[in-house]
Amino acid sequence: MNCLSRFILSLIFLLLSGYSLSAVEAMPDFIQLGHFPANQAQEGIIILRNPSDSPVSVGTVRTSCGCLTAKLSMREIPAHGRISLTVQIPPEGVSGAFTHMVFIEIGGEIMTVKIIGEAVPLATVTPQQVLNAGTLTAGRPYRQEFLITTAEPVRFEEPVTEEAEAVLEKQPGNCSRLTVTWTPVRESSLFRHAILLPVVSPSGWKPVKIVIHGRVLSQSGVKP
Repeated sequence: MNCLSRFILSLIFLLLSGYSLSAVEAMPDFIQLGHFPANQAQEGIIILRNPSDSPVSVGTVRTSCGCLTAKLSMREIPAHGRISLTVQIPPEGVSGAFTHMVFIEIGGEIMTVKIIGEAVPLATVTPQQVLNAGTLTAGRPYRQEFLITTAEPVRFEEPVTEEAEAVLEKQPGNCSRLTVTWTPVRESSLFRHAILLPVVSPSGWKPVKIVIHGRVLSQSGVKP
């Protein structure tokens, strides 16, 4: 076989391989999980179908978020066959509305599948769950209130915190007020305090976590 014949055969093989790879179909081409409580694990299955006459190998599978896992049933799709890709979200892995992606490498090309849904959290925190307190002065008391609103009646245990003091008070409706007070006693470049609200009922929820962070300066370091 001369060089030209080998070249033509190689070219035909590449064209056929490229056709097989581009012909792979994802069914469905996106997964809609809808609304669900954030503490409930979610799972979706994508079928990868190969309508060509040649088997197709699947390479790396990645996700756009560490909150997702994606696992193939097989690494090769038989000719005229199919395999499954299972996508899972652990309990409280996401919160709020989300759109995440699964990237599937097939023959150097990337197939993309969207995962869409809304994980409804147990509680929403106002002004925000992770709060930047800015720059505080050593020796000067700091006070911050949070409003915690829940979608259903919730019973919390007493707040758990290390340095700051936290008091939780029930408010009308499905609301509670959390008051955090703290007097920094020394200068520090950065601080970060976490306040945990363990959930007694309903069961199956992790503690609600509120974080306050910022910086502390000595009184002499504060500009008048």
